[in-house]
Order: sequence, then C-alpha cells, then structure tokens
Amino acid sequence: MSTDISQESGGSESSEDADKSVNAVDVRLTVRQRQILRLMKQGLVNKEIARELDISLGTVKQHIVALFKKLNVKNRTMAVACSDHLLEETGPLAEQRPVPVKKLDAIHARRPSVTLSFRLETENIQDYRTFHRVLSAASFDCNAHFISHSHGNGDLVFGIHRSSEHDLRIALIQSGMIFDQLRTELGEGIALYGGMSAGYISVSQNRYGGWSGDAIARSVIEKARSLLEKTEKNSLSFNSDAQGIMNAYDTGIDGQSVNTLAFSDIDQLMFWDMGFDSELTGREKEKNIIFQLMDSNSPHRICLLEGEGGMGKSRLCREAGRHALKAGISLSFYKMLPGAVWDSIHCRLVDAGMECMFETIRAASENEQPHLVIMDDVHLLSAVRREQLNQLLQEALPGTCFLLSGRQSSKDVLQEHSGLRNIHLSRMTESEAMALIEHLVPGYRNTQPVIEKSRCVPLFIREIVRESPDVISMALVLTVAARLDRMRVDWKLLYALALGQSSVDELPGVLNDSRELASQSLQRAISLGVLCEKGGYISYRSPLVKEVVAFLFSDQLKPE
Repeated sequence: MSTDISQESGGSESSEDADKSVNAVDVRLTVRQRQILRLMKQGLVNKEIARELDISLGTVKQHIVALFKKLNVKNRTMAVACSDHLLEETGPLAEQRPVPVKKLDAIHARRPSVTLSFRLETENIQDYRTFHRVLSAASFDCNAHFISHSHGNGDLVFGIHRSSEHDLRIALIQSGMIFDQLRTELGEGIALYGGMSAGYISVSQNRYGGWSGDAIARSVIEKARSLLEKTEKNSLSFNSDAQGIMNAYDTGIDGQSVNTLAFSDIDQLMFWDMGFDSELTGREKEKNIIFQLMDSNSPHRICLLEGEGGMGKSRLCREAGRHALKAGISLSFYKMLPGAVWDSIHCRLVDAGMECMFETIRAASENEQPHLVIMDDVHLLSAVRREQLNQLLQEALPGTCFLLSGRQSSKDVLQEHSGLRNIHLSRMTESEAMALIEHLVPGYRNTQPVIEKSRCVPLFIREIVRESPDVISMALVLTVAARLDRMRVDWKLLYALALGQSSVDELPGVLNDSRELASQSLQRAISLGVLCEKGGYISYRSPLVKEVVAFLFSDQLKPE
C-alpha cells in the first residue's frame, strides 16, 4: 500500500529545524513546483491540487517529493514556511515570465516538411522537358513547391504553406503517379530515381498561420537529394524521419517500415490493413458499439465516429473492417484526402471524384448481402461532396451500413438521418492509458510523465513511449503543429507563453498589443482548449503543446 508522504505530519519539528530549512533555501523551483507550493499554502490537499492543475494525483505526489527534497524539509508545514521567500515577485518567479516579443506581422518558425527529390537519367533533351513539365503539374495539383535545379533533377517540397499530417500520404501517391506518367510518355525503359525525406524547414508565417512568402528548406532538400545516390533504379528511398512518420501513421507493408521501395509498389503502402496493429487496448466500449452496427437486427445503419486527431479513429475503422471480413460481410474502405479519395482496398485513387465510389456502393447493395462501407476522414470532404454523401445516405440500400469517421467538425458533414449513431472519441482514462503503455512496452516504469505529457491521447502515448518522455518525435510535432494551424490561433501569443507564465494584466505588454487585441487572441485560444486561465495567470493546457511550440520557435523569434 502506497503512502501519501505529502499528507504526513512527520512529527512536530522544532523551530530550530524549521529555521534551518527556511534559511538554507537557495533553490530554483520549476513553474509546476511553484504552482503546487502556492496551492499548498492556500491549504489545498493533493486531490484538490491535481484537479486545479488538471494533472494526475500520482504526478502531484512526485512533484511534492521533489519539492521537499529541494527545500530540505520533511512535511507540508515546513514547506509552506518557506513559501513567502520563494514566491516573492522579485524571486525566481520573475525569471519564469515571458519578456516582450517583437511586434511583427510575420514571424519565423520551424515547420515539419516532406520533400520528394527525383533524378531522371536520359540523353534526350526532350525527356528533360517532359520530366520538368510533369513535376510542375504535380506541384500545382498537390499545393507543393517545385524546385528545378538542373537537367533531370527536381524537388517537390510539401508543407510550406501549412503543416498537414496528410503531406506524407499525398507525397507517396504523387511519387507513384509521377513515375506512371513518365513511363507512359517516355516508355518502359525510363531510369527514375527518387528520395523522400522528412525534416524541418524555416518559414516566415503570418501571425495567425499560413506562409507569408519566405522559406529556407536547404537541409531537408539536401537529405532527399543525398538519398538518390544509393537508390535503385525506378525506386524511392526514405530517410529515418520519413520512416518515423510512416510508422506513426501506420503506413508500411506487412507491418514493416521500408527503406527503399519500387515506384510500382508505392500504392501498397496505403492498403487499409497494413499489419501494424496489435491488440486493441482501451476502446472496448466504442468497438462493441461499432460491431453492433453490423448486426442485421441493429436499429442503426450509420455510425459517425468523431474526435480530434490521435484519438484512434482510424484504428477503430480498421478493427471494424477486420471484424466484417471475419463475419462474411463484404467491405469497402475509403480514405478521404485533401481534394481526393483513396480506395484503400484496391490501392488507387477513385476516378471521377466520388460519383464512381457511390455507384460502386449502390451496385454492391443490389445483391442485398451484408456490406460495410468505411469512410475515414470525412471532414475533408468539400461542401459539394458532403451534399452528395448525404443524398446517398438517404437512399434505401439493402444490407449496407456505413461507418464514417473524422474530426469533431464531422458533425457538420452529416444531416439528420434515421438510424444514425454518434460516437465521440475523447481522451483515454488514466487506467486505460496505463494499460496501453503496458501493452506497448511491458514493464515500462516511467509511466506518470508519459500520462501527464500525453494527456492520455493514444497517438501521443505511442510516440512518447517509442522515443522517451524527453524526446519529441517529428510525428508528434507534425500532429500538434497541424492542429494549431487548423485552429488559426495567434502564433505570437503561443510563442510568448512558451517562454513562461503571464498574467492576464501583463499580456498586452508582453505582446506589444492593445488590450482589446490581446484579449481577443487569448479568448480564442482558451475557447479552443489550447490555453487556460487560473487565478489570473495564463498557461498551456497541455505540456506537450507548450513543448512543441517552444521547439518550433527556438532561435527563431528573439525577445527584445
């Protein structure tokens, strides 16, 4: 049975011992330790502190143990006796506050990026022209940046305009399409070499997100070009960071990441059941509801699975697909991409928009046999496609049920339909998160820092455990940055608070803004769940988000 040392009286201490502890204090406390000490002074017990700071009880206890050790005290009474000295405004707390940042409309930051580099070997000058025309058209189609640097060499840089977790998938699809088009136009005997790298570029971005015109991508481009020297003919090689993102987003073949792959096999990386999944942990309730959807006696024929990124929506879709096949139910599985639809069973883009997909679904229903249609990331559908989807769902399709998944905005995709069941995926409970950690790494010891940093988001847990609590993987940075970009929050505000805590009253001065503008930026960030305000002070709700923002802006935006 564990003992809550922070609640023990520790016996009565002499005033001499207490004075020794107080007078000996010459320490620097972390922001979290300072917050806990202040709440202890207010008389809050551990459970109340955990609730106030939105952290686990175990994490509170760990901080208090460290706090007692730093203060050289044995109990709460002695710690609180030190608080007046330690919590003075002129003490270390002042060093934790942000200093005013430059008043800029465009700011410089790191941004996760994916680069495709190609080299075409040919002696025909017309082939070079065809090569550059094909790459230029591809860059236009997928909103990438095309760099033509010599005959037969070219790069496509993804992610300059905004961070997106879809960049890698789009780059993979484009690499296969480029090869197919060049082979069609230049003949079967072409010699094309490709390299894909993931890395960080430096961009100037607008205060509320989006690219403002300047970018430095030399490092990630050079990494992609260096892969060309060891790539086999008509193949694509990947650097370690690209492989890490592929692993995080379950992209591979037969559960394995790849170093090099023939262009003709690239599509297989996007198969719906790629073999990465281990036993599902922590989503039993939601899984059972989805399985009931496929029961012929179920009153529901449409299920909307919604939640923020990293909650496990795609994982549940794959679980449903495997269950359907085991039960003898035919399966259609589609992945929505920005401006495109991917058939995840036949590994190809859907022709003619979604009309072809809808006709396939209608044709499958004519035999009146059980049929499950899965559509992942439906929030990416355009307004026109959403209307078409709603028309399809209104039709009577015997034996057909639909599982649709997407972000929380997916509620706006569907109209009211009879037989619709909504499932909201939120963060795991702490016990579920502990079970997931144990499942991923049996015997993992350092669980509390993982839980606090991940806030029990499954994808975050997987990535933190895969690396370590002190390392931020590129997949985590990409996921967090993409989400913040979509929210269109004030990046200048996020940067300022990544430097330290600020009071509401100090914020206009920190941002060099009017009180009205600072208040608008703050209220939006709070309403979106990025920041929170407690006791007149503003801080990040998630330590991971704060860490990512600090990383993106490190050495880029200097304080005045």
